[in-house]
Amino acid sequence: MEREKKRTIEKIAISKQILAETKEQKQSSLGQLKALNNQINSQEKQIDLMEEDLQMIGLEIQEVGQISKKLSTDLIKLRAEYGEMIFAASKPSNKLNKLAFLFSAKDFNDVLMRYQYLQQYTETRKAQVKQINRLSNILKEKQTNLVSKKTDKERIIGAKVEKTHVLESLKTQQGQVVEELSQKEKELRAEIQERQNSVDRLENLITNVIQRETNRRNQERERRADRIAKEKRNSKPNTKPNTKIEPEDDELEVESSSFAVAKGRLPFPVKDGFISGRFGIHEHQLLKGVLEKNDGVDIQTGKNASIRVVYEGIVRSVVNVPGFQNIVAVQHGNFYTVYAKLKNVTVSVGQRIKAKENIGNAATINGVSEINFQVWNGTKAQNPENWLNN
Repeated sequence: MEREKKRTIEKIAISKQILAETKEQKQSSLGQLKALNNQINSQEKQIDLMEEDLQMIGLEIQEVGQISKKLSTDLIKLRAEYGEMIFAASKPSNKLNKLAFLFSAKDFNDVLMRYQYLQQYTETRKAQVKQINRLSNILKEKQTNLVSKKTDKERIIGAKVEKTHVLESLKTQQGQVVEELSQKEKELRAEIQERQNSVDRLENLITNVIQRETNRRNQERERRADRIAKEKRNSKPNTKPNTKIEPEDDELEVESSSFAVAKGRLPFPVKDGFISGRFGIHEHQLLKGVLEKNDGVDIQTGKNASIRVVYEGIVRSVVNVPGFQNIVAVQHGNFYTVYAKLKNVTVSVGQRIKAKENIGNAATINGVSEINFQVWNGTKAQNPENWLNN
């Protein structure tokens, strides 16, 4: 729970910063709405965690109260037993002192038994005193803990009220942005159509790059197979032709396997950011009945944020696509990762790059800094959220 609370606070800080940047635009935008939605979700998560805290503290207060009550009862009982023991030892009928008690023994064995009895009686009294003191200290500790828990509860209740006010303010802003955007339906539909065209262009580009690389490897395998067949025809009897696997094929299999193993553990392509657009086909968040397609995920981030490759590989394409600006496609064996909406690119085709190496910076379009990140297995798009350590 503590880790979740820490991550939620970090997400709130990041989305707050990004929201502030989107507000620099005079007009409301979908990017601003996405940032507000993310901020609201994070605030709601934080309030839910506070509620869980309050429930846990409530249970702890109840438990500590029950333990304190039990300790108090035990302490009263011990003190009563000790008082009875002291009273019995001081009765007039017990006027014989210890020496008289010992000397009235019948024989030596009886003296030893009486001496041991006196020792045990003394030790029992000492033990009871220790037990009383120990229980008293534990009871004080529990009572102090109870006061501390009640203070924590009051503090969290105050913080929850404060966060609830913040949430209400964010929802008010959200309503205002939605209302303003709803009046721009024509512009939004044009923007959606333009984005869909860009998505189709990018999809065709990626599949062409992947198909081109696949064809190149297949041609090399065919040439190798022809060479082996030729060597076999021309070889002397009892001589085996060279059928050794080419290093590139072997390396390709290793890279594919290692990338597949990293599923769910890949770092974010930006240091700070949040997913603002999901993978697949979804209904537009404002226009009912209007569907949008996304072959990856959109990630809002800070202005000029550095974009880093999520896994080591080879750059196979650097190109500009209208609507997505600069694109970088990186090969990882049979897998590919794609980074779109880059303002600039710092790598070149054929370059081998390491994990988390910078490949460019995020572009800012209409006041929103957002990249599109994709994962492909061959020519099939994957859901990046299943690959990222989100």
